[in-house]
Amino acid sequence: MNKLRAMFAAIILCASVCAFAKQIPISQEFEADQITKVIIRAGSITDGTVVKQSKSPTIKISGIPSGGTKGYHPADKNWKETPAKEWGLAFEAKKFGTILVISSKNEIAYIHHHYWLANVEIEVPPGVQVILSPREVNGKGEPDLSEPNS
Repeated sequence: MNKLRAMFAAIILCASVCAFAKQIPISQEFEADQITKVIIRAGSITDGTVVKQSKSPTIKISGIPSGGTKGYHPADKNWKETPAKEWGLAFEAKKFGTILVISSKNEIAYIHHHYWLANVEIEVPPGVQVILSPREVNGKGEPDLSEPNS
């Protein structure tokens, strides 16, 4: 009976560690030379976004791959859910003069499929303005690297 209790305790401990394991963020860096403003476009950009000043000559952005397909039950018995860390979530950037637009890539919200970058953090050199621009996430996932209005 003690072996059974020990085994049960080990299973509970392993499950707890897995459930609360620190998620590894994806991060990318972009050149900050002559950049005065950064516009960030992502689905959850205002939820927990942290903006930090850094002495580094680069702009660093990171986010935690999140989401999945909870509640999706396909007819194919061999189908497996793709974990958020394997979905291809990323950031892409495009420069417009002194403005750098950074957009999330592969964030989607379509029926049962919801993948996004959570806990976004950005580090910019001193004097660089950061504008947070939440975007509507759809089923396509393409980055929004369109030119800013002003």
